[in-house]
Parts: sequence; structure tokens; C-alpha cells
Amino acid sequence: MKPRKRLEDIALNAAMVAADWIAARSPESPRRRHPALAPLRLIAHRGACKERGCLENTIPAFDRARESGVWGIEFDVRFTKDDVPVVHHDETLLRTFGRPVAIANTTFTTLQHEAPEVPSLERVIKEYSDSMHLMIELKGTRADFSGPRLKKISELTSSLKGGEQFHLMSLEPEMLEILAEHVGISRQALISIATTNVQAVSDLTLERGYKGFTCHWLAMTSTLLHRHHSVRQSCGVGFTASKASLQREWSRGLDWVFTNHAHLASQWLTDIESMKK
Repeated sequence: MKPRKRLEDIALNAAMVAADWIAARSPESPRRRHPALAPLRLIAHRGACKERGCLENTIPAFDRARESGVWGIEFDVRFTKDDVPVVHHDETLLRTFGRPVAIANTTFTTLQHEAPEVPSLERVIKEYSDSMHLMIELKGTRADFSGPRLKKISELTSSLKGGEQFHLMSLEPEMLEILAEHVGISRQALISIATTNVQAVSDLTLERGYKGFTCHWLAMTSTLLHRHHSVRQSCGVGFTASKASLQREWSRGLDWVFTNHAHLASQWLTDIESMKK
């Protein structure tokens, strides 16, 4: 990652943490969720990654997420040197496993030796697609995903119902468009992700007819939410870190909420829905 991009990410994360801290201490929203809306769907970001003994994007984290009762799990996919899609967020194993091993420069066999906890996409699909919705984020740039690699993603998800059992997500709009135009993935199975470019991503999502888009809750204005809901597109936000934050998004009518606290958020949602009936 380039130094400037790293600094931007650090600053953005710091702002999000500060906003979450303030939101957690704000009064709970008195508003009710509109009865015509579908239930809010909770998604465990990188699995139950904040649970003790659970490392993000690993089988134990996904197992714990399933035990918590969340609707879905979100996880990240990268390709090894020999074109095997694996589940890992960062470019290297340094932050997660303390090894400066670049996934893109490593074969799957070597990766399994260096970090056997890193699962293949194929394994995660087989293990969890029957019990939880899969939000699959493709990490990297367009250059990292050749035609054969995108076709591999299509093949691995071919037995699933796009939009019902899984969605593919990306920060790269062009990657989503190639999946739709050249790989044959339904646009109802595609979700765009916005960081600081929220308006531009919103425009593209509307223009190209994807299922929806996601961003941090701080950037999801009521105007944006209405804009997408008016054309039956869905909206998701991350990352609620308190019951008050979750209740706010439930009341606002969000479709998906991504959380790093799967067990807590699942209980919060149960409490919120029972109190607001």
C-alpha cells in the first residue's frame, strides 16, 4: 500500500472510531422502523472477528458468527500466485500472522504451510452458503483480477443463487462492471462499496442497476438512502459498535448493517425489535 493511501486510511479509520464513540453515547432514537420495510439484516464483518480466540476471516470466526445467529458474513478474497482465491483481507500476512508474506507472490500450497488458518474461497462457500448469506468482497485492483480469475469466482458461485445466497462486493466499480458484462454475474448480485467517494459510487450504482451500495454510517445521508430505496436498491452501513448505533440504523430503514460484534449486535437487534413492536 502506498504511504499516502495508508495515511488516508488511518485518518478515515480514526474519524470513524471517534464518530462511533460519540454515537454510542447519544440518546436512543425514538423512531420506529417503517412497517413496510423488510427486516434489517445483520452481517458479521470478517466473521465474529472481535470474539476472543477468533482471528478475522478464519473458520473459527465464521463458526462463531453462525452461532450468533446473524443473517450473513462478510469476507475478503484475494488470489494466490497460482490463481487460487483465498479469504484474507490484507495483501500480506504481516498484520494477521506476523509474516511478511505477500499472498499474490505465494502459491496456495506455500500459503497453507505459512498460515494454514487462511481458508480457500471454495471451502468457505461449501461450509457456510447453506446457513448464512455470503457477502464476498473482492480485494485488490482491476489488474489483480484477470478474466480467468473472475471466471473462477463465477464458477465457484455458480451453484448459488446470486442476490439470494451471495453478493459480490468491490471498491473498484470497473471490476463489478466486468463481472456483469463479461462474466455473466447478475447485477442483482453486485454491491458497490464507497469510502470517501460516496456520491460518485452512489451515482454509478444507480446508473448501472446494481443491487445496492454500502458505506460508513456517517456518510449514509437520508437523501442517499431515499434515493436508492426509491428505485428498490438496498443500502448497507458499517460498523455499528453499540446498541444505540444499531437502533439508529434500524430506525432509519437500512437494509444491511455490518458489525464487528456479531454476538452483541445479534442480541441488540433482538432487544430493539422486541421493544419497538
